[in-house]
Amino acid sequence: MLNRTRFFRLMAAIGLLAPLCCAQPYTIATVAGGGTTVPSQQPIPASQARLVAPIGVAVNGAGNLFIADTAQLTEFTGGNLVALTGPSDAPWGVAADSSGNIYIAEAGVNIIRKIDPSGSISTFAGNGTAGYSGDGGPATGAELQNPLAVAVDPAGNVYIADSANHVVRKVSNGVITTFAGGGSGVLTGSAPATSVFLTETDGLTFDSVGDLYITSRSGFYVYKVTPTGTISIFAGNGNLSNSGDGGPATNAGIYDTTGVAVDAARNVFIASESGCVIREVTPDGIIHTIAGNGTCGYSGDGGPATSAEIGDPWGLAASGTQIYVADRANHVVRLLTTGANIGGPPTINTGGIVPLSSASAVIQPGEWISIYGNNLAETTASWNGDFPISLAGVSVTIDGESAYLSYVSPTQINVQAPDDSARGLVNVTVSSPNGSATSTVTLGQFAPSFILVDGKHVAGIIPRSDGSGTYGGGTYDILGPPGTSLGYPTVAVKAGDVVELFGVGFGPTDPPVAAGQIFSGAAPTTNPVRVTVNGTNLVPLFAGLSAAGLYQINVMIPAGLGTGDQSLAGIVGGAQTEPGAVISLK
Repeated sequence: MLNRTRFFRLMAAIGLLAPLCCAQPYTIATVAGGGTTVPSQQPIPASQARLVAPIGVAVNGAGNLFIADTAQLTEFTGGNLVALTGPSDAPWGVAADSSGNIYIAEAGVNIIRKIDPSGSISTFAGNGTAGYSGDGGPATGAELQNPLAVAVDPAGNVYIADSANHVVRKVSNGVITTFAGGGSGVLTGSAPATSVFLTETDGLTFDSVGDLYITSRSGFYVYKVTPTGTISIFAGNGNLSNSGDGGPATNAGIYDTTGVAVDAARNVFIASESGCVIREVTPDGIIHTIAGNGTCGYSGDGGPATSAEIGDPWGLAASGTQIYVADRANHVVRLLTTGANIGGPPTINTGGIVPLSSASAVIQPGEWISIYGNNLAETTASWNGDFPISLAGVSVTIDGESAYLSYVSPTQINVQAPDDSARGLVNVTVSSPNGSATSTVTLGQFAPSFILVDGKHVAGIIPRSDGSGTYGGGTYDILGPPGTSLGYPTVAVKAGDVVELFGVGFGPTDPPVAAGQIFSGAAPTTNPVRVTVNGTNLVPLFAGLSAAGLYQINVMIPAGLGTGDQSLAGIVGGAQTEPGAVISLK
């Protein structure tokens, strides 16, 4: 059996019940530009300012925003805009370090300038001649060619997107070297960063652990480089498209990526210039569109960011939970904000009440279910201890009975359905401080659904009695495709292994377990459960509850079922789990 400690470690690893890793909804607004007044050293309201083509944005430690506008560098603070430089030759990129210095990538003259806290401007890198030379020597003597972006790592080293040279350069203690690109290799898997060829390097940013993210306007991928200089593909599958939302970022189509930013939670934000969208890769490796509806234009301020039109987005900058977007074609800077009610009373999507990680139209008493909609909550919150009937001002009833909440957000609520003897169509009501919404769902005796960590791979573990596992002090591995494609180390199950699968809705148990309370133990199902893998029937060694609302189904995998991802189904009481689930075999 799976003990409680191991279960909660597994929950933390794959987010079974509270998807705190998941992208949150954003509102969009214009905060600078759209006016007719050219910024000068005298502050003017940001909405009155005329921006030519905002490309780069950066936020310093004080929360002030710097805008590289191809004509000059401006600072946005307190609702006003002030010029920090006069007309110059195409400042495209900007970055701030922890000491108050500002770095400007001036593509037109092939140099990087530095503004110190006193306001003094000096040349930091580049001698003004277009070319590629100087590695190992003073940065000010080096040749750069069309430097488009600049970034600072946690140690204070400065990195330059030397775009036309297809490399990223590093300046440490005044000495310049090539950090990534410059090779001829085609990247598959991981490799030394200087061994591969990079197309244009257009955007750079660092996360808190020192990983560098690189975007390429003419490429198909976003790259990640570790502090030790190993490069890998972070996002993109080689297709030019806005595709793959809800799945692994490495399986998604992306194109014309320009700006990139990382917030404190290590969510990575990517701007797609031609796609006219902003996408987010959460720490679990899943990609989501958070702004832009795919039509290039200028609309949607004050509403959901995913309904807005954006024009040629470039630079991005994260400030807390807010994201600044350099909306170049519209000559403005826009702001994405999350965590707020964005549209009045709650609404529930059609078909938006389903078992956890399923699309089935039937739920079961005591089952974990998800409710999808808009404005369902004003904030994001998760449970602690026995499950409450109100969380962050939100409550849910099913057939008039209070449900137990584990997670609420503006677009998703996870609840455990209350114990109820009713069957058939019942009302589900979500109540929030801004109103209520009611929809209907069928309440059935059985509503089985496997928990799928990425929409198809079943959540599960493989116990390791020999101590060879990756988790729990060697006691188990997490089931999945070999490698880390799910965002953490997983292994496929082999013939002869016992695998513990997790799901919801597999029917009554003996002893019965009351909804809404923490539970740890073994409560077998009262109806036989059958599992099929690649069409072969398997009889579980155990099927029942092992935690509140969570079913554990143990099966031994026989030989001859194939390798790779194979179809998986669970059947109880004549009801079958939704099609599309797979289990990884080797």
